[in-house]
Amino acid sequence: MLNMECALCDSIMNEEKRELEIKRDGYTLKLSGITAYVCPNCGNIEYMAKDIKMAEKLCMTLSQANIDLKEEYLNVTDMAEELNVTNQTIYNMIKDGRLKPIKIGKEWRFYKKDIDIIKNTISNDDFQLAARNLDGKLSNEDIEIIKKEMEDD
Repeated sequence: MLNMECALCDSIMNEEKRELEIKRDGYTLKLSGITAYVCPNCGNIEYMAKDIKMAEKLCMTLSQANIDLKEEYLNVTDMAEELNVTNQTIYNMIKDGRLKPIKIGKEWRFYKKDIDIIKNTISNDDFQLAARNLDGKLSNEDIEIIKKEMEDD
């Protein structure tokens, strides 16, 4: 523990864990558990330079990361095309928990990077069951739709 003197009143400051908030380029970054030195007399708060620099670098990195939704995310239609199923199948898979999308505005989106993971963890049986429900019973109409979709490959 460092004995820090307050720059304003020369009192010995107390070491505490605090939340540090930095605002840069429209971003607000909050970090908790940062060591702060607090003056018991005047209330002055000081942080270590290394902690401030680290937080500023993080904030600058966020502001420079120009996220293009078209490149990072897929919508329901794009996801259906990637998995070679219908949009309704995607909605059914969301509903029963087999797909974990995020909601951006009013639309479901899927991380593009997760496509391979999704393809590797969802079996053909999952696609067939997603057509209607999970009870394992498909109607003749469902079976014909699945066959047609599989033939189109």
